[in-house]
Amino acid sequence: MDFDDEAELEAAHEAPARSAPPGGDFALFLQKLRIQTFLSLGLLPNPVTGEKRCQLDHAEALLDDLGMLREKTEGNLSPREEQLFSAILEELQTQLEQQRQRVANSSSARR
Repeated sequence: MDFDDEAELEAAHEAPARSAPPGGDFALFLQKLRIQTFLSLGLLPNPVTGEKRCQLDHAEALLDDLGMLREKTEGNLSPREEQLFSAILEELQTQLEQQRQRVANSSSARR
């Protein structure tokens, strides 16, 4: 980003921190991905529409991304982060399997 003068640079640094959503915390990042996966699984209502909608392909993609992230961060996480990551992955994989079963059961019930 180019700044024409020092005043613009100072103004950019003086922007209130509260205007930006929180970030930079790995545990918070994992929780955000967890919530996105719950939304994709239809376990939480969409905050905009209020509706629950199961999108297994989205949830599977998020779990794939989490698996890739797990590989890429191996050996670089604190014990607390490792424990949280493992717990979230296990929980989401279980929820995905349960939703797959529900979808399969409802599909076979409609036949």
